[in-house]
Amino acid sequence: MIPTMELSTNNSKNHKYISKLNHDSFLQDLKKVNWNSYLQLSQSNPDISMNLFLVKINQLIEANTYKFKSKNKKIQKIKSWMTAGLLKSINVRNKIYKAYCKSTEASTKVRLNERYKIYRNQIVSITRLYKDRYYQTYFEENKNNSKKLWEGIKSLIALRKSKSNQKISLIINNNLETSNKNIANHFNKFFISIADCLVKKIPKTNQTFSSYMQNPNNNTFFMSPTTSLEVEKIIGTLNIQKSTGPNSIPTKILKQFDKILSNPLSSIINLSFQTGLFQNLLKNAKVIPIFKKGDKFDCNNYRPISL
Repeated sequence: MIPTMELSTNNSKNHKYISKLNHDSFLQDLKKVNWNSYLQLSQSNPDISMNLFLVKINQLIEANTYKFKSKNKKIQKIKSWMTAGLLKSINVRNKIYKAYCKSTEASTKVRLNERYKIYRNQIVSITRLYKDRYYQTYFEENKNNSKKLWEGIKSLIALRKSKSNQKISLIINNNLETSNKNIANHFNKFFISIADCLVKKIPKTNQTFSSYMQNPNNNTFFMSPTTSLEVEKIIGTLNIQKSTGPNSIPTKILKQFDKILSNPLSSIINLSFQTGLFQNLLKNAKVIPIFKKGDKFDCNNYRPISL
């Protein structure tokens, strides 16, 4: 199946509400589902089984999710080297500064200003000390982990994150195209044509694939059924930081309720093994074009990231 193409847009500024899952009520509803009888409606069709499973999970998520108004305030992330005592001192410093700004008496302003400077200078010195200690320990502990090392370096030099959600424009048929739909369709055609272009570049040969195989196995390929325990272990290895696809259950939910969800999932996977069919829903991908270098109006200069 052809992957679906969607252009990433950032609408976070327009969100007035934040959604939150009630895990306790979700768990209770999840326990009530008789998956064996529910999935019997699939009539031995893995496509129907997967669809029933995802529909039911999404219904339960929606039924147990509530929304609340978000405060229109920027929440600053507490730095790793911050301590409770340092945060308390920062709050005291801020209160002194507010009192200084509100005061109208000259003598009081002078006194508050002197007190503010003492707190400010002490906080700067202590922060530098804590920060140095934190990074010395951090780099020593992660000296063999290149990913963690680069994360530490980036946090120190404050690299700006690339604006991957910027609006994309392309030159298509010598015309500037700004329509998201037309651009997505053009990217889609381009990305799925790459494999065919590479195949045409492969030199022709008169040898068959079997001539490259040494000591072939004459036995039939066999795949043993999976178990809920095996599925549960695989769920445990998933990275919650990775984005999910268009028909995926959030990884946090999968991991938190793995003991329950592993049972219906193992049944669906085994049904796929038995029928030799892979679910069509899972063949769809959300593809995000990421700019590499060169002309931003040329689709050849973008690489696809598939979720």
